[in-house]
Formats: sequence, structure tokens, C-alpha cells
Amino acid sequence: MSTQIIHNFVDQQDRTIMIDRLEELIASGDVVVRDDGRVGVINKDDEVFSSFVEKYKNKAIQTFNDEFIHFSGYIATKYVPGVGMGTHIDSKEGEEMGVLMYLNDNYVGGELTYTDADGDHSVSPVAGDAVYCPSWYPHGVNVVTEGNRYFFTVSLMNHPS
Repeated sequence: MSTQIIHNFVDQQDRTIMIDRLEELIASGDVVVRDDGRVGVINKDDEVFSSFVEKYKNKAIQTFNDEFIHFSGYIATKYVPGVGMGTHIDSKEGEEMGVLMYLNDNYVGGELTYTDADGDHSVSPVAGDAVYCPSWYPHGVNVVTEGNRYFFTVSLMNHPS
């Protein structure tokens, strides 16, 4: 299984709406603030995000046409300067794929890092791109040094959860 980058996966209008909705939730304090500084929502019952989950889950299933067809969750996250995410693994080998959607690209840093059988990689997708990545690969996000990085992830499993 390899990581794939799909350009223009997320519509511009959808990216704007998702960023605006995340900012509304941040302003109201209705978000999760993680120890590493990431701010966002995780599987929140939210009408706006739920519609995007459905749309992009289905688009990913059609685009990648593999055994990862069972929705297991979503995350919408904002990274501010000084925030990154340490290297980690999200699933057992062969179990889950992440559809990592980039909502903007007007920031510095914040590269996705991951390790696969070919070694260590660092990628910087642009706004609208999606990275389809095995969740069992060690992966993380370099620290954002300028601007804000907005990100939306849908996780798909190869079995019902």
C-alpha cells in the first residue's frame, strides 16, 4: 500500500466553508485543544462538517476503489505557528487509511512526514489536495512557523468498527 496525492480533491467553496465553520467553533470555545496546541473538532455532531464527511468519504471510496470503505471518524484541525504533531501510528497494519485534506496553503512549515518501506518522506500538498495514506505508517506534522494550517481528515477502515 502506498501513499497517494490527489490534486484538486476538495472544492474551493467547501474549503472556505470548512475553515469558516472551524473558526466559528473556535470563537465559541466549542473545540478540543490538544496538549500539543492543535485546536479542532473530533467526530463532532455538526451539521456543516457532517455534510462534508459524507461528501468526501464517498468521493474517497469512489476514487481509491479499494477495501477501505467503512467510515471510522473525522477530524478538523487548525495548527498555529509553533504547533506540529509528533510522529505516531493510528491503526494496526493494514486496517485504516486516512484521507488527509488540505484546506489552505498560505502557511510555512507544517509538512506531512511519514515513513514507509522506501524510507522517510516529507510532503507539502497545496490547498485542495488530498493525501491518501496508510494510518499504520509512522507519520507526523512538522511545526508550522508562519500562518495557520487548516486540515480535514476522514478515516476509512477495511471493516466495520
